[in-house]
Amino acid sequence: MLTLPKIFSDKALYLHSSPLDICGLAEHSAKVKASVAKDGQVFSEGTSLADENGKFTIRVHTPAASFDEWSITVSTENESIELKEILFGELWLACGQSNMEMPNSQQPEWETEVKELIKGKKMRFFNQPKMSHDYAYPIEPKSDTDGWWMDSDNSDKVGSVSAIATVFSNDLYDYLNAKCEMPVGFLNCSRGGTCIETWLPHGAFDKYPKINYKKPDLENWNQKGEGNYQQPGAHYNFNTHSHLGVKTRGMLWYQGETNLGAEQTQHIYKDLMIALRESYKELFAPSDDDLFPIVSSLIYPWKYWNVDESHVGYLNKCFTDLAKAYPDAYPFVANCDLSPIWTYHLGNHPIHPAHKYALGRRFALLCLNKYYGREGKNIQMLPPTLKSCVRHGTKLRLTFENVGSGLYIAGDKIRGMYIKSDKSSYVPAKCEVVNKSVINVWNDHIDNPKHVAYAVSSHEAATNLYGGEFSVAPFCTEFDKNGVTTAYISRKPWLDLDNDSDFVIEATFNDTVRNACSKPIYYPAEGSFVCYDKVYTLSGRSLKIEGRGKEFGAYVLPNPGASLDLENYTSLSMDVYNSAQNDVKLVLYYKEENGMAVTYSVNGEVTAAKAYGWQRRTFDLTSIPKGVIEKMELSFKHTAGKVPFVNIDNIDIVPKN
Repeated sequence: MLTLPKIFSDKALYLHSSPLDICGLAEHSAKVKASVAKDGQVFSEGTSLADENGKFTIRVHTPAASFDEWSITVSTENESIELKEILFGELWLACGQSNMEMPNSQQPEWETEVKELIKGKKMRFFNQPKMSHDYAYPIEPKSDTDGWWMDSDNSDKVGSVSAIATVFSNDLYDYLNAKCEMPVGFLNCSRGGTCIETWLPHGAFDKYPKINYKKPDLENWNQKGEGNYQQPGAHYNFNTHSHLGVKTRGMLWYQGETNLGAEQTQHIYKDLMIALRESYKELFAPSDDDLFPIVSSLIYPWKYWNVDESHVGYLNKCFTDLAKAYPDAYPFVANCDLSPIWTYHLGNHPIHPAHKYALGRRFALLCLNKYYGREGKNIQMLPPTLKSCVRHGTKLRLTFENVGSGLYIAGDKIRGMYIKSDKSSYVPAKCEVVNKSVINVWNDHIDNPKHVAYAVSSHEAATNLYGGEFSVAPFCTEFDKNGVTTAYISRKPWLDLDNDSDFVIEATFNDTVRNACSKPIYYPAEGSFVCYDKVYTLSGRSLKIEGRGKEFGAYVLPNPGASLDLENYTSLSMDVYNSAQNDVKLVLYYKEENGMAVTYSVNGEVTAAKAYGWQRRTFDLTSIPKGVIEKMELSFKHTAGKVPFVNIDNIDIVPKN
């Protein structure tokens, strides 16, 4: 009759120097004893009586961290269970949805690097099965579910647990073991596609009035078919509650994609996060005095659901706002600078970029700085965040906090930074670092800049502004009366000739799956070819367009988040080499309406002579038709000379103000 949940089994790792509440079942009214011992010497013990349902909880205390293996014995008068090879060290809860769930086996470095990196280390991980969406989730918290402990040498099993948490544990292990023996581990507790409400105990919805209207519908519990797994409290009841009694240092959290509907994002996600942390602190913190932080990842750029272009920015603002208000309890790591590595060959959906080891290292670095006393110069307790924005003439001066050793741009020019006047559209901004914590941003065509936005577009991957050891967090200065980000960014990757291709992170692949890939920005027109050129250039790199006949050209297609919204601009200009030998036109192809297709051409007028045979060509956009532009073509007609080609450089666009 004496039984223990799977979390209490051989080769476990529990938090050192803290309480451990051992739960289980025994005969009604049985006296149950538990002890922690090594080599016959008892370190701690406790007793309890099983209640009328046979349930018992015994509190023991765990020893200081070491590589010594201990035993835990739980016994009644007639039965005994011994847990063997138990370690005590640092333990974290890794929780969230699919980007936290994404396993080691779907990371490119797993087989070649990380599997060998962790072998032989005193690391332990607890994993659980994943139930189907229509599973009948328990309406009451379940004290035991299937699960198993593994160590770092169980490479087949470790391949199935969180990649973020694995490399986080490894980096924590390496740092802490330079000073003392410290086993490290985590509880793998995540499920793809789940909203935050599924991880809350049912009682939290009554305790926190602002989220009360999201409480579970108990009368219709498990009547939602495929939607059963989204029931508020479902995954707490099935997954997390079965860890009860085990204490953890805090929680690693990567969740929010499923909560990107306007209601949750704009109004209550922060309240849900507060309810989550305070609920879990009561359950899993070693004591009331322990902090129990939730360390979160920001949401990676992606166009989730049928919402507007900057919706990821809304949710990320919830995380950064919480961190500013409660920096020790709700810190975060930013990720928008990471390249989107897709691993289709491993079966993962492109909503899950396979850069989880890089992100896990950021989790570890932040936690080492904040909670483990990492020493050194310019130690950062949070990633850099915007502190203030002040206009200085035609520039906006941005001041940041948490910059560590200082701000810098990785590369020749900023990516993902946009600026606007009161009434203009957002346009790409130029940027200069003024000092350690200040940058200036501007656009040559905006005399009275008012707002700036960085990395708030749902399609803005691989940004490049840093401060010290961390990527700068996304920010925006344009809000509505409720404090909600209202920036709409239409990216224009074709303005930047330093980029060979654009990361397209939402395009229809088939009826059910979204495709994410790198696509060319410029396509050759019929009878033409294009390439990038570092010889015929004014800026260091130009686009060469060459024809096999006298008429040739290149075109640009819109992408999600990068519409050809030229009606919001007054002119488009560029430097053209070999310009005098060619007629230059901009041809716009509009989406068909009422059976009619519209094509509109604008001549490129010479507006300046440049050195070495270059000319500035400008296209007047003030009279173009309204409508959806499906293709923008630069069209050339060779009129003299021997070789039909041009090079274009320094492309610029002037917004309407």
